[in-house]
Amino acid sequence: MGNYLREKINDAYITQREVYNSYGEFLANEVYQYDSLVDVLFDKDDLFSDELANSNNPEQLLKHLLEASGPSYRDVANGGEDELYDGIYTDILMQESDIKGAYYLNWSRFKYISKHVNRYFDMPNNKIPSWHSSQDGLVQDGKRESMLTVYRLYFEKMRTVLPKGTSVLRARKFDPGVLIPSPIDESVCGPPPSHLARSMRMNPDGISYFYAAADETTCLLEVRASLKDQVVIGEFQNTRDLNIVDFTKLPEELTDMFHPEYIHNERLELEFLEEFQNEISIPYSDKDSVIEYIPTQILTEYIRYLKYDGVKFKSSLVKSGSVNYLFFCGNALEDPGTAFMNLLPPKVTDWFSIVSHKVISI
Repeated sequence: MGNYLREKINDAYITQREVYNSYGEFLANEVYQYDSLVDVLFDKDDLFSDELANSNNPEQLLKHLLEASGPSYRDVANGGEDELYDGIYTDILMQESDIKGAYYLNWSRFKYISKHVNRYFDMPNNKIPSWHSSQDGLVQDGKRESMLTVYRLYFEKMRTVLPKGTSVLRARKFDPGVLIPSPIDESVCGPPPSHLARSMRMNPDGISYFYAAADETTCLLEVRASLKDQVVIGEFQNTRDLNIVDFTKLPEELTDMFHPEYIHNERLELEFLEEFQNEISIPYSDKDSVIEYIPTQILTEYIRYLKYDGVKFKSSLVKSGSVNYLFFCGNALEDPGTAFMNLLPPKVTDWFSIVSHKVISI
């Protein structure tokens, strides 16, 4: 049992001494944050059942398992060394692999290129190093579409169906004393016409998408309603099932290192996705440069290109688990003289109907 335990620990974790030997004193002592082996096994990996963990001294059992499987006294006398040199209190951290670093590096490169190098076309002379993952067979060639293709598998894992008849809310604020149009319909509290659509987290200027929230509190916060404002809140229901990428729902990868089907790289990929999920919900203020939105705008358009109907993501303004939606339908202005009308996003009324509304004063 002790040998099996050591094998699993070595598969997923690395000790502070190993970090020191591989990367030097600065990284080992100043950069990485460690947990003791006993804390990891009890709190993160749930080695013992609740019954055993709450018994008189489960740490003593763990200590005996490691001591019984460690080097013998003779081995130590001959210069042998226990990898877990401080026993159950050895400082360890999660082993990282090239694939996790590649995902982080890939997203960082994508953001930098989109904001500071080129925006609309990939330049033929861009010399960006490639990377290849033997784990999943993905090849990175430095082009932004390829960079996003890396995450395509995870979009599919996060795909969910928003059932027909699901209610979402959208708010629109009016200055004090302004007469609110009547009747209140999609034109009052739906998405703006394309010529008034301003750059936001997931749409550029001039492209009208339908943003919505799951609850009233989030609605009010998202429109930055202030004292004495009048706010119209419309309840919309989708008139057909919608396929969306749910950034609040992470793939169900195995994180139990003792499970026979545990794959360490999948656990690392899940850690990346958790941080990626948080990053796309980072709040920005009006003082931030609009270029901060560009990477998520391109990412969103790529998701639309993959024929999803929208995305679901955490609210950056509410910490209680509330969510927002972005649907690829809006209020594009029609021009009968153009030949590309079938390329416009659907009208919001093609996918949603307003079922109720209310007007509140802040």
